[in-house]
Amino acid sequence: DEKDVNRMFTDAMQLFEGRIDAIILNAGVGRFGLCEDLSVEDFDVTFSTNVRGVFLWLRLVLPPMKQNGSGQIIVTSSNLGVKTSGRCCLYSASKFAVQSMVGCLRAELAGTGVKAATINPGSVDTPWFDGRDVDRTKMLQPNDVANAAKLILDQSTTSDIDMVLLNPGKQ
Repeated sequence: DEKDVNRMFTDAMQLFEGRIDAIILNAGVGRFGLCEDLSVEDFDVTFSTNVRGVFLWLRLVLPPMKQNGSGQIIVTSSNLGVKTSGRCCLYSASKFAVQSMVGCLRAELAGTGVKAATINPGSVDTPWFDGRDVDRTKMLQPNDVANAAKLILDQSTTSDIDMVLLNPGKQ
């Protein structure tokens, strides 16, 4: 919701005295099924959250980060943002859109001192899978994603991580 994003951004700017060093954009919804069975509402909810939400935050955090000459943006995408799978047409398309948005942004950020990266995890054992008939023992753990974010945040000024693709270690 644009009003909520604007309010949260204003609150953060006040709390951090006008400086934002890093932001992790991590919200997503998934509506899965055969393409012909998905609704227009499924499309709208998926793209509004997964794509529009990222855009709303980026347009607000970029000016102060550029003004400060530094900053790290991390967007949680998905492994389905770089590959496809059946029954995932809306979710995967939204994550491909996120990948494209961040890729374009990286080109725009050249020379500004601001960096942007995505974390692209496979399935992560979170409440997202509550009530679903899946083997959660083969999934990534939330700490795996947190460690990827830490890797990006801790990188030196001589590196610029584009994407961290995380696949579950158990098959």
